[in-house]
Amino acid sequence: ISSVSNIFQRRNVNKTLDETKKNINEMLEIIKDKNIIDPRVKLYVSCIDECPLSGKVDKDFIIRELLYYNNLSIDEICLSDTCGTLEVNDFEYIVDTCKRFGIPMSKFSLHLHVKQDRQKVIRNIMYSALDRKIINFDVSIINGGGCSVTMKADEMSPNLSYSLYYNTLFEYIKDKCNIDE
Repeated sequence: ISSVSNIFQRRNVNKTLDETKKNINEMLEIIKDKNIIDPRVKLYVSCIDECPLSGKVDKDFIIRELLYYNNLSIDEICLSDTCGTLEVNDFEYIVDTCKRFGIPMSKFSLHLHVKQDRQKVIRNIMYSALDRKIINFDVSIINGGGCSVTMKADEMSPNLSYSLYYNTLFEYIKDKCNIDE
């Protein structure tokens, strides 16, 4: 687990971003040294767009962090919308810029939190992701989400549910294939 916020990282795992990067590099070396056959490494990057402790995060800083992780032996970079406030245009700016710098869209996955009355925004982010061939989404059956270490209970939003995920996926396929019910 990493993030794009030093204050969040300190509170969440008691390490700076630089210390976290050092630990991740050490873990990747251990995997390499152990000759693990076909290891799959997934890195969660929290606070994409906003940190619950310091507010909005500069999108260009987010991109620089993602570019750093792309250069490591990481198979999947999961963009985590910790606060549930990510907007479609910010998402598109981040991933489109990353693509221009060489990160394949297939390397990204999404961990979305759904604030009340933001289902349409989540739907639009998912559509945008699918249009870009980002097809991996974290889904949950529990009605929880967010970071209990850095957020108050009333600030946390549920993870993307199976219901919203499958309904949106069905709508996306129906729309793209021009299928009438």
